[in-house]
Amino acid sequence: MLSNKLEGFIPFILQECESQFPTTCKSCGRGFADFLDYVRATRPIGLIPDMDPDDDPLGLLSLANCNCGNTLALKCESLEMHTRFIDALEKESAASGRSLADILVEIRSRIRAAALAEHAS
Repeated sequence: MLSNKLEGFIPFILQECESQFPTTCKSCGRGFADFLDYVRATRPIGLIPDMDPDDDPLGLLSLANCNCGNTLALKCESLEMHTRFIDALEKESAASGRSLADILVEIRSRIRAAALAEHAS
């Protein structure tokens, strides 16, 4: 269960994900019209958190496989938001005893579910 603090990041991250579409798989050429299309057509495979925004403000990458097997990445790289997110993530981990990876996987699942829910009839 996510803290209210981390829950508050989900709309922003969802918006960041949605802003990266349309896009195309560079390997097979499959187009993804929007984030919903991406969520429906890919399989999540990993997360790469850059935990120190001062060293390298890369942000957070969420990786997924296209049906062709190519790895696709979505990124969230707002330095200010990333700094606040990492702080909230580390506090959540310390308070709950959960690993950063477990929390990030839960956040990713919530974001993908939110994308599907937005378009449910």
